[in-house]
Amino acid sequence: MRPFGWSATALAASPCNVGERGMLSVLAVLLALIPVVVSFDFGGHLAWTQYCSALAIVTLTVAFLALLAAGRLIGARCPGGKESSSVRQRPSYALLYLASVWVALLYCQTVPLSDNTVAWASGGSYDAYTHWLDAPLSITGPADRTNAPISIIVSQTRHAVAFLVMLLPLMWMAIELVRTRRLAQLILVVIAIGTSLHAVYGMACILFPAITGLTAGHGFGGFINRNNAALFMNLGLAASLGLALEHHAERCRGNFGPTSLTAIDWATDPKSWMVFGCVTLNLVGIMASGSRGGVLAMALALAIAIGFRARLRSFAVTLAMMVIPMTIVVIVVLTPDVGFNAIRRATDASSGNSIEHALSNARVSHWWDGLRASLEYLPMGSGLGTYGFAYLPFQSSGGDLWFQHADNLWLEVFVEQGVIGLLFVVAIMLMVSNACRRLQSSQDESDQAIGTMGLYVLVATAISQCLDFGLILSANAYLFAILASIVVTRSVLVSIRNAQSGIGRTNTTRKPVTDRKVVWGLVLAVLSLLSLPVLHSDAASESVAQRSQIEFDLIKLEIDQLRSSDDRIAAQVEENPTAALLYQQCRTRFQIARLREIESLAPESELEFAEAYAATRRGKRTVPSLAPDIRDDYLAAVDSAVQLASLNPLSINARAELIYLHFAHGDEAATRQMIGQLGRLQNRNPRQLIRLAEIAADHQDAPFVEFACRTASNLRIQTAPQAIDIALRCKDASLDQAVASSAAARRRAIAHALSLYDSLSDAQTRDGSQQGTRDRLADFMKQSLPLLQCDEGQVRVEKASCLRLTGLVAISLGDTDIGLDRLQQSTRVAPENKAFLLDYISQLRQVGRSADAKLEASRGRELFPEDSRFQRLFELIRSIESERLVPQSRTEHGV
Repeated sequence: MRPFGWSATALAASPCNVGERGMLSVLAVLLALIPVVVSFDFGGHLAWTQYCSALAIVTLTVAFLALLAAGRLIGARCPGGKESSSVRQRPSYALLYLASVWVALLYCQTVPLSDNTVAWASGGSYDAYTHWLDAPLSITGPADRTNAPISIIVSQTRHAVAFLVMLLPLMWMAIELVRTRRLAQLILVVIAIGTSLHAVYGMACILFPAITGLTAGHGFGGFINRNNAALFMNLGLAASLGLALEHHAERCRGNFGPTSLTAIDWATDPKSWMVFGCVTLNLVGIMASGSRGGVLAMALALAIAIGFRARLRSFAVTLAMMVIPMTIVVIVVLTPDVGFNAIRRATDASSGNSIEHALSNARVSHWWDGLRASLEYLPMGSGLGTYGFAYLPFQSSGGDLWFQHADNLWLEVFVEQGVIGLLFVVAIMLMVSNACRRLQSSQDESDQAIGTMGLYVLVATAISQCLDFGLILSANAYLFAILASIVVTRSVLVSIRNAQSGIGRTNTTRKPVTDRKVVWGLVLAVLSLLSLPVLHSDAASESVAQRSQIEFDLIKLEIDQLRSSDDRIAAQVEENPTAALLYQQCRTRFQIARLREIESLAPESELEFAEAYAATRRGKRTVPSLAPDIRDDYLAAVDSAVQLASLNPLSINARAELIYLHFAHGDEAATRQMIGQLGRLQNRNPRQLIRLAEIAADHQDAPFVEFACRTASNLRIQTAPQAIDIALRCKDASLDQAVASSAAARRRAIAHALSLYDSLSDAQTRDGSQQGTRDRLADFMKQSLPLLQCDEGQVRVEKASCLRLTGLVAISLGDTDIGLDRLQQSTRVAPENKAFLLDYISQLRQVGRSADAKLEASRGRELFPEDSRFQRLFELIRSIESERLVPQSRTEHGV
């Protein structure tokens, strides 16, 4: 009796199963279409897209298992059918085994563990669940803290693991299908055509935005990010090159050596047009996408996989002969203004592409923050999908942008998965690299073509992901998993053929291993079925959160509709709480409580309603008291914010909401601590630091006000005047400590302080109401004058401006001689500046030095004859002098 289960190779080889061969072809096409279809829906970024693609994978897996089970019946009906020799060999499951172990270890990040275990596995995660979470949790009262997992955001890690589980049956099907050369070629053809169509779609979106409804921005085609799109087309280019290489070998009688075929021979071959057309469209699509990293990866991958190999020199000539004319045609169609955005961006001097600019780029400087974070989460990482929050406590050199991803996938893997993740990445690369080496040593031109394709995939992915994170998107992950499975599986078949040719077909007596294959398929099918509910619930939560966010601004004044939205959110939170969902719940509940409070104030007109609405704003509340029943409504929002903090210990939104809701929960100590935590989480964002400093000033938290204002003015000198205003509101804050010590920041701060100092009237000073403020401003200006460094100015106007400011400050502080000297120096350093000379003349008049003022006004008439202001000043001063002389002469005549 024939053992249970037949392989895809056996089904394709049997003479009695033409229908089954057709079914295998359909399965192969559908398998290859999954990443292609997903790519058009934002590359698979949305949770619903991931769920639908997972559903398709599960369906294909079940169908494939059913087809394998049907092989037993086929074998019973066709007892004379023979399996190919490869059927009796153990399938190439090494890559699948490795990926399965990787996913299993990542799942362990979501399992609650003891404090000691978490502290050993990830010190940063332990700190997040203890030090960072204590303040938010203390608002709702002391509670026993349960065991925490390694992941700092379990919901995101669980979703990412569920998505990765779907890659396993995808790889299993690819491994089984590509053991037949015809099916492997069919999969590559579908991938090559599919990615080419996406490239065409992306270029159409640029050329015809009115028709496609999309505009060219940072994305390309169906992808939000141009770099993600470039990776997708690079993988498609790899498949196209594999097909082109194999076709070239067939046309050249089974070798890649020199050939006598002419351009006409290639041009008259329809298959040549298909394969080289796919190469051209993918290549042009990468350049038109605007991704400089994608173009760099493509160029290096082509050079390493094809250009530096003498054996493929003939193919390289053929490739150039076919692709260059096609590319010229595409350039003419695209027009120079639209095509090759990546090359234009790389060569545009105005975009700052020098080495110095690259080294100071926000992305590169952020990598140091990511590296610091990775060391804190060793050895097991912060949890898959948590990078956007994991690096925040350790940033000190990046820009003011919030990086949801590291723009370097390998760094992101190191932060989220620790050393374990990097080891698995290296192992997979080594496995694919070794498979490419075996394939390229084969005598079969098809194997050599797939080996070259695998090398291109490896190089392009490794390089492009140093500047991107596109491999985590569904479309790219699916495509990479399929291509890697093809390369590794075909390389194992090469080893099998080599072994058989050396020792004969001694494997005919071995027990078939098809049962193990079917068992693996069943296990993976069960795992994928168990993961479907996770993906579905996450998709539902994302949908409810996005709908509520869109509706919020439309219904924020309709309390009944807000309550209906809150009920819908609460129902989904009960089923599957996510960060976005809890944040929307907190906002909705706050708005409901706010409208109820306004109703209790009984406004009688629209104006009174608007005034009450403004008085109850988040963070700028001016209503003095709060009724108990209204407080309970606000406390419901507090509960949502605390739950959000429990879900994500490093949440920015949770802390912001709890700080705004201080008037409801009244925990001053926790509020101050969370203000400090937000300052650390956002210490590279000057706008947020200034906002936090304003809140801290309301709480008279002088140390934090000084820290936040100083850091903000150091990051962005334009915030220095705001720093002065905020520090003045906090009576114990030092103005000197609230402004960065850099000369540029001090100049802006002193200019603003001088304006405030001069604006305070003598009456206010005499009655003492503003004397303290004037004293603080005067002390700050005195302390800051030595830091202005006017002599170090590189530009004359900058140096003159500094001297002018120094002079005005000195005069305001009572040092008239030094002040006038500095003003005079400013007019000499920048004699072409009218404003400096006018200031000098004005100050000379105010101190009673009319003769010097008249002299400077006369000089101004000579320097700027077109400016009538100097002439008017000269005449005004002369008339004043004349009036003074007239009484004096009359007195002398009387005597």
